[in-house]
Amino acid sequence: MLTLKTKNLQTLPESEDIERAVLGAIILESECLVSIITELDTKLFYHDYTNLVCKAILELYQKNGRIDGLTVSQQLKLNGDLETVGGGRGVMALTDKIASSANIETYVRLLQEMYLKRETITLCKKTIATAMEHGADAFHVVGELVSKLENTQNRLITKDFETIGSMASEYLQELEAKRSGTVSQGIGFGLQKIDRYYQMNPTDLIILAARPAMGKTALILKVARNAAINLNKAVGFFSLEMSSKQLLQRVASAECLINSELLHNGKGLTDENINTVYRKLHELTKTKLFIDDTGGLNIHDLRNRAKKLVSENKVELIIVDYLQLITANEFKNDKTNQISFISGKLKQIAKELNVPVIALSQLSRSVDSRPKGEKMPRLSDLRDSGAIEQDADAVMFICRPEYYKEDSIDLGNEQISSKGKAIIDLAKNRHGSLLTDIFNFEGQYTDFYD
Repeated sequence: MLTLKTKNLQTLPESEDIERAVLGAIILESECLVSIITELDTKLFYHDYTNLVCKAILELYQKNGRIDGLTVSQQLKLNGDLETVGGGRGVMALTDKIASSANIETYVRLLQEMYLKRETITLCKKTIATAMEHGADAFHVVGELVSKLENTQNRLITKDFETIGSMASEYLQELEAKRSGTVSQGIGFGLQKIDRYYQMNPTDLIILAARPAMGKTALILKVARNAAINLNKAVGFFSLEMSSKQLLQRVASAECLINSELLHNGKGLTDENINTVYRKLHELTKTKLFIDDTGGLNIHDLRNRAKKLVSENKVELIIVDYLQLITANEFKNDKTNQISFISGKLKQIAKELNVPVIALSQLSRSVDSRPKGEKMPRLSDLRDSGAIEQDADAVMFICRPEYYKEDSIDLGNEQISSKGKAIIDLAKNRHGSLLTDIFNFEGQYTDFYD
């Protein structure tokens, strides 16, 4: 009986011949490994035995060992994998039909393409299964798929090295433009004392941290208003805690100098107050402040939304209020690792989109239990994770001694009243000096002043 072999339509993209050709070329001419070392990875090899041989070659390379048929066989033996690949003969057979390593870069590129196709198929299958689940959020499902596909692709893309010579000309032009004032040095906070020491630059991750009721949102809105109104920049504001209307009320209070409680209750507002708010809000319609008040945003969704804002509206600053309210399905039951993951992703977003990202953060309760006069937060107080400090380019703290019933602030050589005062501490600045200074805090307008 004649049996015909039909092609399995479910076979994933792969090529055993190309995998063997790459490994055989390396074994035959080990010096070719230098040209592909940044692209070579075991995940590119679909077949178990070629995967194991690649692993042994990379291990030898890391140990600066000689790479040839004998040393690769020895490394496989140490790993307990020699028999799996067909022994020493199986290793040497990889060099059959290999004349030289001339085409190895092309072969590796083909392996990358096939790996990317396999990952795409696998991710799509998982996405289909998730999408079939009852109650699955469609936007979240699609967002995660896009994010994972981009991450897979980015892992395969290696950036060429840059030299001082290749960067010098562009840097000198940028430096001259900064000196002449033809370009901004960065986005300021709208507070002169801070702006002299630090301004937000593209790719920066800035963490603004404080205990509740210290004025975190007030200061972050100061930054947003300064960028959108005074500097005419497009700003993306992700508010995971307050609604867009609450934020608008705060903006109106600060811009119109009208007590925020009056705007909240509406009682006691005069005709003049209403006219002032009307005029100011009419002016603000020209600004480019985009607010997203979606609660419980996943970090992947936030990235996708931020990417859309930058692409469609040329946003130059991303603000997140606040870090601990972002979710990450990868670490549902591990808060510390979840926060570490999210802070790392926020830094990646800043680099990928080439904009500064400023995020609010909670602090641990240990600050409140300290004696009077020692309530100023420290870097070690950043809640849930030390990775926040590590990922951030700048970290700022806010403390209002008046909130803790402290009557005065000790300046060393004098005491000043704490009433209406706030201390802002630039505790980390990757670009320069640190700063601790006193600012006016107008609680009725929820705003900070020099």
